[in-house]
Amino acid sequence: MVNFKEFCAWEENLPVDSSAEEAERRIYVEYTSKLKACGYVIPDPCSFSKKQWIGKESGRVLWPPVYISDLLYI
Repeated sequence: MVNFKEFCAWEENLPVDSSAEEAERRIYVEYTSKLKACGYVIPDPCSFSKKQWIGKESGRVLWPPVYISDLLYI
């Protein structure tokens, strides 16, 4: 699989730093793994546009009720 950066480097006859590409892939995998919770994948908050973002006041009603007994201290 060739990504866009590698293709552009190839087109311009530039060297490809494979260690930097691998580090970038590793960071991306780590970032996307943090968007998974309880078998669900939550939307990436960095990909929202201003029209999609729900503010604190209107978004608060969408949260489930949380009680002190729901919080676990390990």
